[in-house]
Amino acid sequence: MNSLAPNTPRPALIHPGFSHACAAARAMLAAPEALVKGAMVFDGGDGVYKPYGFSDGIAVIGVYGYLTDCFPYWGNRYVTGYDALRVQYGAALADDEVKGVIFDHDSYGGLVSGCFDFVDWALDAKKASGKPT
Repeated sequence: MNSLAPNTPRPALIHPGFSHACAAARAMLAAPEALVKGAMVFDGGDGVYKPYGFSDGIAVIGVYGYLTDCFPYWGNRYVTGYDALRVQYGAALADDEVKGVIFDHDSYGGLVSGCFDFVDWALDAKKASGKPT
């Protein structure tokens, strides 16, 4: 197993072929404040803020790069936080304009901690909303 946080014993499920992306994710985790300004702005061009892509009633939530807990930023291709996914998915399920949700995956895995909590919450939220995902 690999870890982006070498000082912690947390397990990570990462394909060995993605070591170059792990280095980029490690750099982002070291200075996440640099991502905030551009990563959290999406208004779809109509002035209405949505923390996900949106078109024709479909919310598109990106799941990219290394997956980790305690990373609330979204909008980049190297790392995705489970708590950011919770915010995005929760907002999409609560949005009356959203008729369905698509997760756009391009990830090689990541930290186990936080994953099962997110999945348990997401399954309950999906069931409660009745929206297809």
